[in-house]
Amino acid sequence: VVVPWTWEESLVGGIIQDYDFIAVLERMDESIVALQLILDLDVGDVLYLSAKVAGEAYRFEDTDGNARCQKLAKPFLSPAVREFLESEEWRHLIAGDVLLHHIANRCLDATIDALGRERFERALESYKSMMAVAHETCHESAVWPCGPDGPRREESERVGDCEH
Repeated sequence: VVVPWTWEESLVGGIIQDYDFIAVLERMDESIVALQLILDLDVGDVLYLSAKVAGEAYRFEDTDGNARCQKLAKPFLSPAVREFLESEEWRHLIAGDVLLHHIANRCLDATIDALGRERFERALESYKSMMAVAHETCHESAVWPCGPDGPRREESERVGDCEH
């Protein structure tokens, strides 16, 4: 007996086939290290500092293509939105997304196994160690694209920062 796929399963199957690698947000460190090993990159090639922290300014492109700085708002859910996000209607709407997330997690696990669990764990520890050094060394001295009060900094103002 052949059980036909649901619409979500067909769509997710197509997405998985179309991409060589899908990172999982909740497992970003593991995703970055897996990609680092797949692409044979040095750990320094995948280090980053996060500039997008709620309450700090960040840069974005508006519809005219002009760069502007905008404060990130702290997340807030109204009671009505919270109720909707807990509803059966919402769960039905995101069924495909949930399935994609589940399969992306399984694919990441399979990729890690294919790379060799021990090799991966060593690379992950190295990455975490280097991320801590990068954060400690650069976070306070990094020159972000937006100033602390929001105005965009010109490229010439950013010379000598930790970005390079």
